[in-house]
Amino acid sequence: MVRSVVGRVSSWWAPVVEPSCLTRSITLFCFLRRAGVDVRLAFGAGMPNDSFAAHCWLELDGQPYLEARDPRPAFATFFRIPRDRSPAPGEPGQQ
Repeated sequence: MVRSVVGRVSSWWAPVVEPSCLTRSITLFCFLRRAGVDVRLAFGAGMPNDSFAAHCWLELDGQPYLEARDPRPAFATFFRIPRDRSPAPGEPGQQ
């Protein structure tokens, strides 16, 4: 339901803002967080179809949320908002 509403609303601003995974994910992230849903915004990059590509998506309870397909096999996650509480390997504070 939320995804389809955002899809319809985003078509209104399509002449001004290019519809993309970034636009959709940030919009959903803002509305869902305000509604109290503990989603995270994930960013990943990979080589699907043998060429570099990047993608962003929402996660809920560590799983992709409102995605048609799980993007994680094609895109390695490199950043999440909000960030994990524990530092990533190689970050300051990592044991």
